[in-house]
Amino acid sequence: MTSPAHTPFNAINDLAARWIATLPNKATVFSPVGVWPVLAILADAATDDVKADLEEALCFKETRERDLLDAALRTLEFLDKNELLDAAVAVWVSKKLGVKEEWLGRLPEASRGLLTKTPRDKAVLDQWARAHTRDIFTSCPAIIKKTDDMVLASAIALNMRWPKPFHLAEDGRLKNSTRGLDVIRTAEGITTVRIRGIKIQRSWGPSPYVDCFLVIGEPDAVAAEVLSRGHALVRKYGTLPTTYKEALEMSGPGLTRRVRENHRKADNEEPFITISTRGFKVEAEHDLLRNGVFGLERASSQASERSEHFPGITDSPLWVNGASQSALARFHSEGFSAAAITTFSGKGAARPRPGRALFLDINIDRPFGFLCIESESKVVAFAGWVTEEEFMDNEDDLKLNKRLKTEPDSEEDEETTDDE
Repeated sequence: MTSPAHTPFNAINDLAARWIATLPNKATVFSPVGVWPVLAILADAATDDVKADLEEALCFKETRERDLLDAALRTLEFLDKNELLDAAVAVWVSKKLGVKEEWLGRLPEASRGLLTKTPRDKAVLDQWARAHTRDIFTSCPAIIKKTDDMVLASAIALNMRWPKPFHLAEDGRLKNSTRGLDVIRTAEGITTVRIRGIKIQRSWGPSPYVDCFLVIGEPDAVAAEVLSRGHALVRKYGTLPTTYKEALEMSGPGLTRRVRENHRKADNEEPFITISTRGFKVEAEHDLLRNGVFGLERASSQASERSEHFPGITDSPLWVNGASQSALARFHSEGFSAAAITTFSGKGAARPRPGRALFLDINIDRPFGFLCIESESKVVAFAGWVTEEEFMDNEDDLKLNKRLKTEPDSEEDEETTDDE
């Protein structure tokens, strides 16, 4: 059974940090864990110089004990075991390319297909995208050209609900309440707020989960700065609780702290927390060839007609002539959904009692970031930046799963905070 110990999640988080550092100051969403496996599969089959570039991008070096293609497949297999996530990889090749059977044989049989260079290819990729993103993508966003001899793609999707739905206020804001010392962290002009998501289908017993961290910076801070600091804070502390003493002194962007002595309900050293934020929908397209973080310059070069960059795949010339990721995310009162399709195309040729109560109020009224972290591996599945243009006052366009139920989940949905 695949476990985090046998998967390169630290490397993926390192890639996430490098990608975040290059972000422009505008709305975006992206999936580091969607890019990493595809780069790893290419690196596994590359010439030494191309492999060196890709290993630097991957933050991971292949050894006798660490096979890159195997690491990619293990990563996707592990993520796919979390019921909130879907993860898959596939390759389609033309007969002309002369792909080596031993290379194809290392990929799961269900993930291999034939490029016919007819309209059928588009229909096949569309169906694959729908199946592996739970219909978040209804078609494959990549443009497949007739000159393409290979398409290598990954899909990652996340669909989860909040155990306790947010209340949609008349002003369009989403409001919720909770308690605890493991929800809010502040440091270096950054505030992070953790909102746990669980599986859509209701069932008995514990649910797997993904933590969505909202990241708030100072009013004039830019996306790369806020998300970089937020990502570092989440990597360092994860869900470790602060102390009550630290909570009593906590300050940060978007945070208001209030202490009431002899309040009618003591907090028992678990602060009462209110969260006020906005629903959003954000979409983005990323041209991976134009970002040096991904190490594709040499792999995409066509210096001569003998551009044999990937001898592990074919003896014919092969280079990367397109690399992109399309991603979208939706945050609404009942839950969160996101998906990313990454494609590389290749061309060949208790009872209350009175006492002290600490209230921590989070109010998000400016652009902010988000990080979705898989529970066991702590890997960044999705990250992004939201500006006012993406705020949504009407939720009709946000809820992907129309059958999503909102009845209470026994003690999961109990009221956990207290009004003044």
